[in-house]
Amino acid sequence: GVPSSSRGVDTTRYTGTITLADMLDSGGLGAEDFETLMASFSAGQPGMGDAMSALIDMEIDMSIDIDGAGLVREIAMKLDFIDLMGEFAADLGGETPADEDVFAMTMRVELFDYSNEVVAIEFPSDDEVTADLGEWITSLLGG
Repeated sequence: GVPSSSRGVDTTRYTGTITLADMLDSGGLGAEDFETLMASFSAGQPGMGDAMSALIDMEIDMSIDIDGAGLVREIAMKLDFIDLMGEFAADLGGETPADEDVFAMTMRVELFDYSNEVVAIEFPSDDEVTADLGEWITSLLGG
């Protein structure tokens, strides 16, 4: 990491590149599960299967700032959708626009209002859980 700061707090910035597949795997949802979910969402939409495959492998530039107490102070991600838009354009018989920045998005989140107050979270027991999140999302998408 390199020295940095976020809202006047000294931090260490770590940078790297990650894919959506990496993020899903780290969260316990495999890329295959995501593709299955997206396939049900995009059924009947020409080119969506190829687009979802491109999305899962898209590289995301990421940085994270951590302060001396180990608290995350800032997260930034840059997503460049130019390859994905190229997939769409090719499927539709068109060309990818020349201005690649049109399809780039940067998202930055600052975390700054940390309190010394301890918050206790009580998780429900298994018999109190009424639905599986994955099943709920699938039902919303018409699956």
